[in-house]
Amino acid sequence: RHISSLSDDELVAQFGAMEMNLGFVPSSAGVWSKKNRRRVTVDTAKTVRIEQGTANESSLEDGEKSMYLDCASRSKPFQCSVDALQRFYTRENAYVANVGVCSNTLAKELAFELDQARSCIRSLINGDSESEIVLTGGATEAINILAMSWGSSFLQAGDEIIVSTMEHHSNIIPWQMIAARTGAKLRFLNISPKGDIQVKNLAKAINFRTKLLAVTHVSHVLGSVNDIKSLVDYAKCVNVKVLVDACQSLPYMKVDVKQLGCDFLVGSGNKLFAAGGVGFLYVKQSVLKSIPAFLTGGESMFSDVSLDKSAIECGRLEAAFPPAAQVLALASSIEKLKSSLVFESGRAAGPMRNSPQVDKHSALLGQVLLEQLSDVRRITIYSPGPDSRPRVPICAFNVDGTDAEVVQAMLREKGIYISAGTHQAIPLHRELGIGSSLRVSFAHYNTVDDVARFTDTLKLALDKLPEKMW
Repeated sequence: RHISSLSDDELVAQFGAMEMNLGFVPSSAGVWSKKNRRRVTVDTAKTVRIEQGTANESSLEDGEKSMYLDCASRSKPFQCSVDALQRFYTRENAYVANVGVCSNTLAKELAFELDQARSCIRSLINGDSESEIVLTGGATEAINILAMSWGSSFLQAGDEIIVSTMEHHSNIIPWQMIAARTGAKLRFLNISPKGDIQVKNLAKAINFRTKLLAVTHVSHVLGSVNDIKSLVDYAKCVNVKVLVDACQSLPYMKVDVKQLGCDFLVGSGNKLFAAGGVGFLYVKQSVLKSIPAFLTGGESMFSDVSLDKSAIECGRLEAAFPPAAQVLALASSIEKLKSSLVFESGRAAGPMRNSPQVDKHSALLGQVLLEQLSDVRRITIYSPGPDSRPRVPICAFNVDGTDAEVVQAMLREKGIYISAGTHQAIPLHRELGIGSSLRVSFAHYNTVDDVARFTDTLKLALDKLPEKMW
C-alpha cells in the first residue's frame, strides 16, 4: 500500500517496525497524512508524535517552534513556490507541453510562461535582455557550463584565472578542471583581515595573462560583502572578464549587473526560497554572442541539421527542455522576495567606495547577531566584527576546545538547526587555520527575537560543557 493511504495509527506502527528492524530511525524521518494534513515524526528520543503544523516548522515538546537557521545552505521554499510546483504538475496536460518541440497551444502557453519567468529573473538583476539569462539546474551547473563553453574556447596555455580563497567549491573546482585541460593556471586571492577581498590584493595578482576573475559577492561562510564594483573596475583596466557568484547576495541585496559591470553572474533557486534543481547564468549580451554551444541537441540550438554536419548557433547555452516547473516556482519566489526586501533610498552608506544596498532588516539582523555573539564566552568569531561595513546575517564561529558537531547536536536538541563542518569551503578554513566551524544564517523573515533565542540557547548549551572537551 502507498504510504499516503495509511491511517495515522498505521503510520505509527510502520515507523515502530522500522525502528525495531533497523535499530534506528533518522531524526528527520516523517511523512504527511493527506487525510488530515498532520505529520507523523520519529525523534531522536525514540518517541512517535503526531503534530499539527506546516512543512516549514514543527513544534517541540515545550511548545516552542523549531528554528531552521541554515538558509546559507538551503533556504526554505516560500509557499508560493510550492504552490507553483503543484499547479504545474497537477494541471491538465502539463506533461505534453514541450517547449521548442511541440507547436500545440499547450506548448505555446508554457513557452509564454517561461518567457515571463525569464523576464522576472532578468528584472531581479537588471539585465538588458531576456536572452542574457541561461536557465540551468543550479548555480553549480551554471559555472560548469560557463567553464566548459567560454573557458574551453577562450583560455589557452599560459593564461591565468584568479579565484578567491573564500569561494564555494563550485567556483573553484570547475576552473581547476578547465585549467588542466587548457594549460591555464589558477592564482588565488587571500582574504583581508576584515574578511573580504580587496582591490590592493587583486592588483598584486592581476597581469596581462589574466583572463578571468571569479569571485563571490557575499561569503557563504563569513557573511562578508565584497566590493564587486571596485574589483570589476580594476579588472576591466586590463580587459579581464569577471564572474560573480551572487548566490548569497541575491536573498539580501539589490544586485544590478549594469552597476556592477560584471560579464557573468550566477544565482541559485535553493538560496532564493524556491525549489531545488534550478538556477541561472547571466552572460552579458556582447559576450554571449561569441560563446560557442557546449551542450547540444535541443530544438533551439541549430539552424540546420544534416548527416554531414549541423549549423549550431553561438550564444545558445540551453540545449533541451528547461526544468519548467522549477523555473516557474523560482519566478514566483523572486516576485515574493522583491516585495519583501526594503532598501535605503539613494546611495548606500558605508566605507566602501561603492557600498552595496542591503535589505534594512537583514542588515539589522547581521549587526545584532554579531553584537550578541561577541558577548558569548568561549567562542571565536571568524566573521568580520561589527562596524559600518555592509553585512548580511551569516556568521561563522567555533566554541573553544569543543568540536563543532558537538555544539551543533546540542542546539539541535533544543530545536535550533545550524551548520557544522567546512560548508564546502575547505580552502577558506585552511586559510583561517581551522578544520571546521559552526555557521548560523538568518533569512529576511527572521526577527531580532530569533537572534536572541539562538544566542541565549547557545549560552545555555555552553554552560553544560566542560571548559575543554578535547
